[in-house]
Amino acid sequence: MSQSYDESFYKPQKSGCHKRARRYFVEEWGIDSLMCFECQAVNEIEIHHINGNPYNNDVDNLQALCHDCHKQLHQMEYVDNE
Repeated sequence: MSQSYDESFYKPQKSGCHKRARRYFVEEWGIDSLMCFECQAVNEIEIHHINGNPYNNDVDNLQALCHDCHKQLHQMEYVDNE
């Protein structure tokens, strides 16, 4: 399933950090890797920074998640930190 990278197909990110993370992720893993790590959805993919640092764009710190899984993950992290 090879596709060309079309930024408009995916949910836009809020900051330049997230745009750079997406670019690094796609450059390292390819466009076909933009699938949610949790549920395998392909729409509204966001790049999650595993260690929470949005400036750490090392590919080992990046994970593709759909909007719903990304939101759920951060909600669980918030509850765990209370």
